[in-house]
Amino acid sequence: MWHAIADWLQKYESIAIWLEGVALVLILFLDWREYRRQGKERAEQHKESADQLAIMQSQADATRENAMRAKEGADAAKANAEAAKLNAVASAAMLELIVNKERARIRVEMKPLDLTFTGIGVNAVEYTVRLYGTSEARVLESGAEVSVDSSLEPDNRNGYMMPAGLPEVLTPVNPVHEKSTFFMSASSLNPVLVDRIRERKAFVHFRGFIKYRDVFDKERETKFLYLWNVTEWVVIGKQGELYSYWAKCGKEGDNIECCPGRAVSCLTQFKSFGTLTICRVGSW
Repeated sequence: MWHAIADWLQKYESIAIWLEGVALVLILFLDWREYRRQGKERAEQHKESADQLAIMQSQADATRENAMRAKEGADAAKANAEAAKLNAVASAAMLELIVNKERARIRVEMKPLDLTFTGIGVNAVEYTVRLYGTSEARVLESGAEVSVDSSLEPDNRNGYMMPAGLPEVLTPVNPVHEKSTFFMSASSLNPVLVDRIRERKAFVHFRGFIKYRDVFDKERETKFLYLWNVTEWVVIGKQGELYSYWAKCGKEGDNIECCPGRAVSCLTQFKSFGTLTICRVGSW
């Protein structure tokens, strides 16, 4: 069989060469067609990749825009919260201003101490309770006492005080009340004790408190502690009489509302400027 095919090819060699050429042309055509098909597929793949990249970029842009909007929303919410906080603070401050303007204040004003010995040992500290403000104050509790101590600093007393005898309600119509507190029996004045006070060997202290409720239903308290400060300065025109005055003193908390400034100790009061003290601290 193979001999027959070989004989045929030898006999028709030109035809075989032609057939071989046709086969080569056909193979080249098929290769070109396959190359074009692959090129088209690659173009389509590139287009799909480009479309996917465009979609991803669009999604990224949308995500960034959403993030920016969320940030703007958060900033707006924060700004609104800050504005609400400022409004609340302003409202509270305005309310406090109104309360402070309208509420009652009770203060104690001292009168000079009379150390003249009466012969019966009955002496008193006289003072004025004054209501400030445009509204009333309802007195809940009050007390006052006077004592003579051997030291500048008063003894720590937390016991009972005699009531100050104030009306139940203090009103702007009748704001001033004159009061007095007698020396305690242990501190009753006698010539020897009066001389010790004038020689700055004994010291008169006056303390007290007034608890009250204002019209805004808030409980408040006025506390006071005074020292009768005897100086070395002679009063002009009065032979032998030394200039003396009541000075607020004590530790923090001994003077409340009646003297908003910082209280100073009685010892400081006595030593400042020699023995004459300008005891005013802050605005009383």
